[in-house]
Amino acid sequence: MIAAIQNSNLYFRSARTTRPKLRSCWRADEAQENEPTEVRQLADKDTTVQGVVVHFQKDGHGKPVLLLHGWGGNHNSWFPIYERLKKMFEVFALDLPGFGQSGSPDLNWQLDDYAGFLKMFIRQEIGENVSLIGHSFGGQAAIRLASLCPQMVSKLVLTDSAGIRNLGSPKKMGIMQLAKIGKSLFSLPGLNKFQEKARQKLYRIIGEHDYEEAGVLKEIFKNIINEDIRRDLPQIFIPALIIWGGKDKTTPLKDGRLMQKLLPDSQLVVFENGSHFAYLEEPERFTRQVVDFLK
Repeated sequence: MIAAIQNSNLYFRSARTTRPKLRSCWRADEAQENEPTEVRQLADKDTTVQGVVVHFQKDGHGKPVLLLHGWGGNHNSWFPIYERLKKMFEVFALDLPGFGQSGSPDLNWQLDDYAGFLKMFIRQEIGENVSLIGHSFGGQAAIRLASLCPQMVSKLVLTDSAGIRNLGSPKKMGIMQLAKIGKSLFSLPGLNKFQEKARQKLYRIIGEHDYEEAGVLKEIFKNIINEDIRRDLPQIFIPALIIWGGKDKTTPLKDGRLMQKLLPDSQLVVFENGSHFAYLEEPERFTRQVVDFLK
């Protein structure tokens, strides 16, 4: 597991992008009509989706499956799952914009923008009736896409997915208050030069490593964590499998239970000793659950 997580370290490559707005599924269709389509027979590919250079891997035969990594990850985050699933399915694993070998947005993307990007990537490289498997942020983006474009997604697998805002929790309230206090304090004359170091220390103390390490995507990260997908879930009527780590401290199990309650056709499987990376800790068990569900 450690090696897989280490492989998920991100780096950035600049690329000028156009904001892929997704106010409805059909708006994204119209924006994508003139995009060129690349068709190659190689497992490793680079393509362009609305000005964003996108890196992905493709292997196997059968029903198409798209793997979506979490924040700070890349396609290698799925390596043990990818290797198993490609024996039974046509598997795609991409680097989402801003991560891995894909280009970075030069605009302040929202969750809808990532969903719009996925819509166009699927139409360009896969077609419709794809099964989505999303971890953490990848699951959050998959939920938004499935709610807006249900005809594109055949089944949905969510593992320790993000998207439930818990603003009332002591940790979240503490983050908000400390951030406000820190901003005011370190804006005073003579103290502003310490502002960035103090902010980094603050986020280390409260455990918000994702924000500290977000780099050029910090503004996008703030947009994403402010999104709440509760309103999306009741609009998704396709079958959904939810797999959660019982000891996940990043997206707690109660979030998974709430998703199961709100998704009309869903089932929840708990990996009792699993963390936020339960799928990497028990890849064989995870793959068995997924294969049984997708068949």
